[in-house]
Amino acid sequence: MPLSMTKMILCPVCGNKRCPHASDHDLPCTGSNEPGQAGSVYQILELAAKAAAIEYDPSRSKPHPVSGAFWGLWLVIHGEPNEHTRRYWNPLADAGDALRLAVKLRIPVQTDICFKDVSLEKQYAATRRAIVLAAAEIGKAMP
Repeated sequence: MPLSMTKMILCPVCGNKRCPHASDHDLPCTGSNEPGQAGSVYQILELAAKAAAIEYDPSRSKPHPVSGAFWGLWLVIHGEPNEHTRRYWNPLADAGDALRLAVKLRIPVQTDICFKDVSLEKQYAATRRAIVLAAAEIGKAMP
């Protein structure tokens, strides 16, 4: 299981888990813990899902109201035999989801240029994040 799924990521400035700066240090710290902020992990995943035409249930894809834990977007799978065939979609944490997203959107991935003296887990996380951010940009440009 990736480290990003076993610990909560907090903003280093304000300490909030939903601050956009927690998930992307290029974004400014908002000092807020309100859900659905622009640039948040949830918004990035929504845009990536839009780009790849991935159907999810928004009502079941929100962070937990008390803990704030966010596991991903709850997939809608048509023709499923029962509720247990559903699962969360989170290419930021799941390499399989990230690879399927890159292939579906034809996002080229090159990882041999910037990973000197970086742990393998961090390389994996950075690659997944680059794929999701590229997909989110595609989703942003869509009507």
